[in-house]
Amino acid sequence: MVFDKETRNLLAKTVATCRRRLAGDVTDQLRGVFGLHPDGVVLPLEKLTHLSPDQHAAARRLRDLLEHYTAGAAGKDSDRRKVAYERMVLEISFTAFNRLAALRLCEERGLVVECVRKGTGSAGFQMFERISGGALGGRYDTYRVFLECLLFLDPYLRLWDQLRCRRT
Repeated sequence: MVFDKETRNLLAKTVATCRRRLAGDVTDQLRGVFGLHPDGVVLPLEKLTHLSPDQHAAARRLRDLLEHYTAGAAGKDSDRRKVAYERMVLEISFTAFNRLAALRLCEERGLVVECVRKGTGSAGFQMFERISGGALGGRYDTYRVFLECLLFLDPYLRLWDQLRCRRT
């Protein structure tokens, strides 16, 4: 598909806005939920008593990721932590955005059941919601789990399985 210059510019602006908003949301969650702050301050896990067991495990993995990025950064320790934090925010937000976009493109091409186009009204989610039978909480919680499964639990293998099933 070929876009004219005006359409390309609008698309670029929209993508930049979405990425900026996602980066802001990731920053808010890292700070407010997981105790990781943009200035490099990391609250001890023991102080995060509000976390569920799954969130606690995620907080531990996020700290490991931050340490990994910090080890590879150059400069003073405080500067390295800030650079590592910014990298982590961008990678998390851009990964989520790119995977959502990929799912949306797959929907348009008929490669996957509709799952993000209509949000909670999407056919794939409605099927998932019926199967879960309320075991995952309310509708918002169920949709969050649905998206996490689609976006972060090896989506490439799932896509491959669906493509293989269509060919047989």
